[in-house]
Amino acid sequence: DYATRFQSDFMDVFLSDRCDFFIGTNSGMTSVPMMFRTPLALVNIIPYSELVYAGTKDVYIPKKYYSAKNGRFLSFREVLSEPILLHYSGKETGDGQAYCADMGIEIVENSPEEIASLVMEVEQRLRGTFETTSEDEEMQSRYFSILRSFADILLPVVNLERRRIGTHFLRAHPELLE
Repeated sequence: DYATRFQSDFMDVFLSDRCDFFIGTNSGMTSVPMMFRTPLALVNIIPYSELVYAGTKDVYIPKKYYSAKNGRFLSFREVLSEPILLHYSGKETGDGQAYCADMGIEIVENSPEEIASLVMEVEQRLRGTFETTSEDEEMQSRYFSILRSFADILLPVVNLERRRIGTHFLRAHPELLE
């Protein structure tokens, strides 16, 4: 078990360079495989201001915001329109936590099924065996369009279309594109 018995700083760097792809979150550790241009399968991306944190072969899925008041997940557009949600990662104390609680918003982590689907997608994309449908590409296009409409408040975006959100994630949550 590398993570608990054999972990070392050297091996963190070595494995980040040599692995086919790296599974992680938008935390500091993913900077190491990024230096080697190792493809990333990024899960639980939050805050949404970091949705564009990906390279050409990376695929990611964000956490979802559940609104008890509305009885549903908030769409990408709704989250991006709300500055505190756009930047709030759920770890801060103070105004962000109180704001989410006052709004009845719960930040929901990716399910094991969502993560497994993302990992399979990245592996298949790297092997050239992943197939999308015209509906999948339409959902990606709608997603890019939403991001483009908020480009002024997101991190600097170059070649926006190279950042792919998980295909299975969009299939499972088309309401996020409303």
